[in-house]
Amino acid sequence: MEKNFNHTLYEIGQDYIKNMINQVTGMKSIILDKETKVIFSLIASKSSAIKEEIFMFEDIENLKDQKMLNVKGIFFIRPTEGNLSLIANILANPNFSEINLHFSNYVKDDYLKKIASYDDYNSVKNVQETYLDYYIINSNFYHLGLESTISKTINKT
Repeated sequence: MEKNFNHTLYEIGQDYIKNMINQVTGMKSIILDKETKVIFSLIASKSSAIKEEIFMFEDIENLKDQKMLNVKGIFFIRPTEGNLSLIANILANPNFSEINLHFSNYVKDDYLKKIASYDDYNSVKNVQETYLDYYIINSNFYHLGLESTISKTINKT
């Protein structure tokens, strides 16, 4: 049987999101940062996510102290120092029955060690690198979100 490896960027992005959501059973909440919120919304609709038992969508910076111990948290965030600080605060007083961390790119070992040191309640059940740190505009076009280098080249002449 011949395998088809001609997936579009959009299909690849959707697969990442589906895998992220389907790895967790029961009521779930998606926690995003400012960048991953855009990445997620370009790939998945809230209505389709609700069919997968998504209870809530929340910005990590606005995550309230309310306890939702019957809901599992799926965090899809960038591996930044700011997000590490926010995760440390959440792990100090967990508000989900479990926490599943999906980082949008490579995570350094010392970053993971810090997360482990903050997890006194053993809330973190899963940590993954999900290589989805680009904006999928359509099936064959994406944007890296990087600053333009053209103006830097022009200004040097």
